[in-house]
Amino acid sequence: MAAVAALHRYPVKGLTPEPLEALVVQADGRVAGDRTLAFRFADATRPEVVDGLDHWPKTRGLALLDFPSLARLKLAYDHENRRLRITDGDRVVADAGLGAGERRRIADAVTDWVLAGPEGRLLRRPGRLPLELVGDGVAARFQDRPRGFVSLHGRASVEAVARAVPSAPVDDRRFRSNVVIDGVPAWGELVWAAEGAHLAIGEVGSRSPAGSHGAWRSPPTPTPGSATHRCSGCSPGSWARSVRRSASCCCRQVGEARSGWATRSWSAEVPGTGSDRRI
Repeated sequence: MAAVAALHRYPVKGLTPEPLEALVVQADGRVAGDRTLAFRFADATRPEVVDGLDHWPKTRGLALLDFPSLARLKLAYDHENRRLRITDGDRVVADAGLGAGERRRIADAVTDWVLAGPEGRLLRRPGRLPLELVGDGVAARFQDRPRGFVSLHGRASVEAVARAVPSAPVDDRRFRSNVVIDGVPAWGELVWAAEGAHLAIGEVGSRSPAGSHGAWRSPPTPTPGSATHRCSGCSPGSWARSVRRSASCCCRQVGEARSGWATRSWSAEVPGTGSDRRI
């Protein structure tokens, strides 16, 4: 039977995840504590507005899409004390809280790290420096779309890519999903997109596939010759109840039972509840 194999959230946009036993889906459809901070270019420290909602395009800040070396950095974020620690191997790049002066030190340290690396020339482009660390460290806001969503993929699709490209490592962390699904066949997402499938994890349901994102291009630990694979995204759907890690899963058209999970992201709004839901 299909089941949730892993749950993650990403406190800082573009950096490493936190593995968790449970995720809370907020009333706005975002995972609580997910993408609460972001390193933004100097000319992009305020959100754009799309359909009346704040939008923070990933192309206007540090993100794996354009800065794949960020995958080398390891993140530890203390949510209670709002303290951020970033390391590169044994080297501590930054370790500070989120006060104004401390934010500046973190941003400057990360700037120096990026400038010394292979993407330094990209950061030197006009309008990008100085980098700013934005966000309060609590509210989830720096996702790739204005509306909240929860991303997921199936391990079987990743394993299929690994078999197709045996000479290059494939790690499913590159998809940067909140939910990882196990025990299902590969490529079911193609069926979902074609048939407008409804997904359920335990009592939580969502529908309406669409869109895509680009972090799949960047392996979690950059390795010469690493393979790439695309993870799809989603448009607004609805979450009804709550589910935890190891919950059973199914994929179906409305009114028709189906099987199969694969690499796909799904959005989540909790309509009219005014409350959070737990995964």
